[in-house]
Amino acid sequence: MPLAPRSILACILPAFLLAACSKSMEEELPTEPEIQQTVYTIGGDRPATLKLPMGYDSMGSLPVVISLHGYSGNPAGHDAYWGLSERVAADNFALILPAGTRDPSGVRFWNATDFCCDFFESGVDDVAYLSSLIEEAGEYIPVDRIFSVGHSNGGFMSYRLACEGFPGLTAIAPLAGTSFLDPTRCEEAPPVSVLHIHGTDDDVILYAGTTDGTGYAGAEDVVERWAERAGCDLSSAEELSPINIDNIHDGAETDRIRYREGCQDGITVELWRINEGSHGPWLTSDYAERLIDWLLHESRTAAS
Repeated sequence: MPLAPRSILACILPAFLLAACSKSMEEELPTEPEIQQTVYTIGGDRPATLKLPMGYDSMGSLPVVISLHGYSGNPAGHDAYWGLSERVAADNFALILPAGTRDPSGVRFWNATDFCCDFFESGVDDVAYLSSLIEEAGEYIPVDRIFSVGHSNGGFMSYRLACEGFPGLTAIAPLAGTSFLDPTRCEEAPPVSVLHIHGTDDDVILYAGTTDGTGYAGAEDVVERWAERAGCDLSSAEELSPINIDNIHDGAETDRIRYREGCQDGITVELWRINEGSHGPWLTSDYAERLIDWLLHESRTAAS
């Protein structure tokens, strides 16, 4: 937080006033909350960060959230954008922040679908890599439910994990990322809960999707696919009260549509439609809290 002009001027003073000035600065600046967590590096030659709440060894099993950056992004930047690290202690979960591999142009990516984003056709098996991270996390904690969230290419990768029947996966929450255009690519996938978040003005990954070549499914289409897969009654969609998750807009710009009626195993499939939202919305300060609350408490009505 920058100092107010008066504070800056007050500190340009003789040395004998410096101590008093420092004290006034401490009173003016808010104290940042201390984040109580333990951090490990896992993943061997392809390192990832594992963050656990302090005292995790006395908490029993913990849910694990895999948080995936977008194309050309990195774990630190993605975590600063979403702010999930700040919720680890408050909500008692484990957070894994992995990094995609670098392509020949030096850009990090996830090999999620034929559209996005293994553009140099490396064939890297990111499903196996992320599975190995869960296995290694299990050396530190008993793993409970598993969730995958991600932005853009990371959102595509979250859908890919669901398509592959990733062991232990309970729910995914992609932002501005979607799945294969061809629904048969996920034909054998078991149902999971889905929270799909997408801006209607996204000009990178279109809200409506594409219909040509190796394109991708639109937001509403992919949500209905996963609701149908879980046996949900599509005619009984709930329109929840709108919320604010994009600072660009004043008020509650995000509509919410929920499919829960008739869904097997207490599954919930939900769409958060950010009206006039871009590919990289300016997320509100409570976005991480809302997201984690949905994953841990709303994604399954019969969650363990």
